[in-house]
Amino acid sequence: MSRLRAFLLSMGLVIVVLLAQSVSQAQAPGGGGGGGNRGGRGGGGPGGFGGRNRISSPLTLASNKYVQEDLKLTDSQKEQVKALSDKIDEQRKAQRDSFAQQRNGGGNPTANAAGATPPAGDAAKADAPSTKGRGGRTRGGPAAKNGDATKAGDVAKGADPNGGAAARGQRGGNNGNGFGNGPNGGGADFRAMFERQQAETDAALGKILNKSQRDRIHQIQLQQEGPMAVTKPEMQTKLNMSPMQIEQIAMIVDERQQAQRNLFTQGRDQMAGFQSADGRFDFRAFQAKVQQDPQFKAEMDKSREAMTKQSTKLQDQSIAMIGKTLTKKQHQNFQKMQGPPFDLAKLDRNYDPEAAAAKEKEEADAAKESANSKKSSASKKKTAAKTKRST
Repeated sequence: MSRLRAFLLSMGLVIVVLLAQSVSQAQAPGGGGGGGNRGGRGGGGPGGFGGRNRISSPLTLASNKYVQEDLKLTDSQKEQVKALSDKIDEQRKAQRDSFAQQRNGGGNPTANAAGATPPAGDAAKADAPSTKGRGGRTRGGPAAKNGDATKAGDVAKGADPNGGAAARGQRGGNNGNGFGNGPNGGGADFRAMFERQQAETDAALGKILNKSQRDRIHQIQLQQEGPMAVTKPEMQTKLNMSPMQIEQIAMIVDERQQAQRNLFTQGRDQMAGFQSADGRFDFRAFQAKVQQDPQFKAEMDKSREAMTKQSTKLQDQSIAMIGKTLTKKQHQNFQKMQGPPFDLAKLDRNYDPEAAAAKEKEEADAAKESANSKKSSASKKKTAAKTKRST
């Protein structure tokens, strides 16, 4: 992908993802819908409360070769997972085609592609809106080059980069060339379709995996989700959280949602000058402006970085505040639920095992050198103290 194309994709996707986070979180039960999809590897590690990681769907995880090694999948299971993944890819393609038809004046994509799965991709390390999977948990689906089921850029292909009108339900239902929360369906229908198809996919995968493998998938998802998992009712029940704790977490999430919505509004306003006659985002006009105006491109790049930084800061603040609401025992129980640590870096589509090994060795050598330096310094101080006493 060219640098220009990568810039255009990431600029549009930052705005799409910010909207997706706000909308999906607002729709979560009890106002605690955090923990959507996050890019990067968490600083706190499995069980910690300092991480930000995107959430993978069970099929995405089962398609990753490193997860397959962890699960000890048989060759037969791998073939079945691949077949299921290919089937879902075809459904997503049909859904994207339906979206294209809808943008050109067709009907509701939920009706045009009833058997198709809505697009869910890497979105420049951020996924499409989460969906509910096994046990009502929220699922996402990042792309990964290590055999993952999703494809990078699906969100960009399947969603209006301007995003706002559709999400706000201003384009109506079947009679309005859109899929907002209109009287003839739209947003609610789309979400229902998405959730139903995700549940069907999870059920199909469940027949391929045994119980221990399904449990391990769930553990890895919890490691990815990190502390934001405790914003969900089922996790709050498992951790025996008090009503006061639940209320505190709901308030934290509400504040973050509002801040994210404000941030998205800023980004949307910046793109307001690139709307076609029907009010939709004109990607070609935006692309031409970026190509022809280096200063504009630099401004957009700076704005994108600022928005991403601010979004990350908001999430870090929420994670830290949520971590403080839990007791020591709840922290310990949450960590146990995650099982043995899995190297989440292996889920990154750009993961390089050789580079990772080299980095690990470099860090180990640096730690060893630091320890030796401290030991040497302590020894010198001890020797100096003895010399001083003897004199």
